[in-house]
Amino acid sequence: MSFEVPVGSIAAIVGPTGCGKSSLMNVIAGLYEPVSGQIFADIKNTAIVFQEPFLFSGSIRENICLDREVTERQIENAQFVSAVSEFLNGFETGLETLVGERGVTISGGQRQRIALARALVCEPALLLLDDTTSALDPETEQMIIERIKAGIRTTTILLVAARPSTIALADVVIFMEEGGISGIGTHDVLMATNSQYSDLINSFENDRLRSHHD
Repeated sequence: MSFEVPVGSIAAIVGPTGCGKSSLMNVIAGLYEPVSGQIFADIKNTAIVFQEPFLFSGSIRENICLDREVTERQIENAQFVSAVSEFLNGFETGLETLVGERGVTISGGQRQRIALARALVCEPALLLLDDTTSALDPETEQMIIERIKAGIRTTTILLVAARPSTIALADVVIFMEEGGISGIGTHDVLMATNSQYSDLINSFENDRLRSHHD
């Protein structure tokens, strides 16, 4: 397996269940040791957000900042890009709202957005999103990806995605099957030249339409 992702671009990692997408993300993040080969990435300035992120009992501000020294500008920017600001206005105490066992109940999508803001607040060189926005509606997910592209141009992003509308926003798509790469290119090019890829994307779209109809 070999691929390069230009600095500041967005790469979507796409493939069927069990093909190794999450394992690849964990290796790139330094959570797994590769059996062979090399990874050239700024691991020390890498952030990863999982599909089911952990929030501890505390304020939303504390969950975003942790113990790091960040400015109000960084917090505001992370809130905006992650769309935390979209639901924060509904909480009387804003960033000081408590979450966790003794705090307010938040949705899975709100949890994912807070975790994304936590990753964005320190402006990482490499941002890994492992199905991070799966609990969001397609419109919010697309809005967040577009904000990332427009507002954080020095951050390189690798994202595992299954929604065709999100995949189409990526600069390059890495198509995986059975632990290897079956194709690399833009979404449109792969749709036109790789039948396995187009079949998978069509199945994603059919699943989405069925769930919407139900």
